[in-house]
Amino acid sequence: MSEYKVNQAILALKQIISDTTIPKNIIQRVEHTIKLLQAKEEIPIKVSKALTEIEEITFDNNIESITRTQLFNISTILEII
Repeated sequence: MSEYKVNQAILALKQIISDTTIPKNIIQRVEHTIKLLQAKEEIPIKVSKALTEIEEITFDNNIESITRTQLFNISTILEII
């Protein structure tokens, strides 16, 4: 179940990357978050690291409100784990 939620979050993050209106620095941080979730670590550890990264991304002034909302939704998915 938790691996399924991690995969859901990765897919949602990949959708953000595919948006051409997202600034490059945000895309790089989202890609880093995906790598954190794909790491060969225990699920709680990698989810914790990813949640921290997502939180930092949402504080960026360059991010649009819709993208911020998407990231909050991804955080919700990961917090369930």
